[in-house]
Amino acid sequence: MKNSLRHQIKNQLRTVTSSQKLQAEARWLDAFISHCGHLESFGFYYPMSYEPNVLPLIQYCWSKSKKVYLPVLSSQGLVWKSYQADTALVRSSLGFLEPLGEVHSLTTMTAVIVPFLGVNQQGFRLGQGKGYFDKTMSAYKGQMLGFGYDFQRVSFEEDDWDMAFTHCFLVPVNSKTS
Repeated sequence: MKNSLRHQIKNQLRTVTSSQKLQAEARWLDAFISHCGHLESFGFYYPMSYEPNVLPLIQYCWSKSKKVYLPVLSSQGLVWKSYQADTALVRSSLGFLEPLGEVHSLTTMTAVIVPFLGVNQQGFRLGQGKGYFDKTMSAYKGQMLGFGYDFQRVSFEEDDWDMAFTHCFLVPVNSKTS
């Protein structure tokens, strides 16, 4: 069932128009500033083409001199590296853009923005199915946040290893096309 949901949601994500994405990004930024403006250190993800674009949130953090980190897939799972405007990114073997540099502890981040395909009514995250974020975040004590579209709220039974968001900000997709 989860794999079917993943496929369905990925297809829906690919249909969101440019103007719908821009509207959502503005609403996510407002929610981020309202909820997280007082925090100083964030883990993010570099979005794939179909994922909600969190780059405006990262740019906001840079403008306020907040620390930003991105995950890097290593033999130990996900590790976190500093990401600044001038940081070089390299494409991993799985196609992710990742920063170069020293590894930082997840505990230095007051909030981590985690990618997801779906979220259920109880706030549990449906990821890609590889378990990278679930394993990495299992001992994390800070805020785990999600930013997505209202159609990503779906019904599924969470497994023991699935992680719940502290907050998940979902915005409606305007039916107007660009």
